[in-house]
Amino acid sequence: MECVMYTSSIQESLDKFFSAMFMATGFKYEPHGKHVQLRNIDEVFVRDGGSFWILLDGTKVVGTGALKVLDKENGIGEVRCMFVLPDYQGNGYGKLLLTRVVVSAREKGIKVLRLSAKKEAERAIGLYRKMGFYDIPRYSENPIAQVFMEMRLDK
Repeated sequence: MECVMYTSSIQESLDKFFSAMFMATGFKYEPHGKHVQLRNIDEVFVRDGGSFWILLDGTKVVGTGALKVLDKENGIGEVRCMFVLPDYQGNGYGKLLLTRVVVSAREKGIKVLRLSAKKEAERAIGLYRKMGFYDIPRYSENPIAQVFMEMRLDK
């Protein structure tokens, strides 16, 4: 397994990954519609100071994790795109990706790291709690999320 930063050369493999990942969770991947941000990773995540990590098994994308800077001035970031293919779950890969995102956030001066999740994502929420995230009130308009969490990185 190798964890690498996003480059545009891997976009085609990412599209296949997102299609499989969304299908596994009961959603349709719409790269030219509501998921267009996943085809514009440099613009959406990297340009504003974030990062986008990809977990590879050889050349196959098996997981992703991203940092999106929400408020650079106040040091607020958000964990996004935390996905691991179902066949690879339960092996510590989610923790590996989340650790990369947290380390990246610290290096970039983020003081508060937030995330949102569906309440059905019990294993992921358990991981977030083990990593130091705690529940907070809703902070975004994410229509599919019911759980909102944050972690202080400036302590």
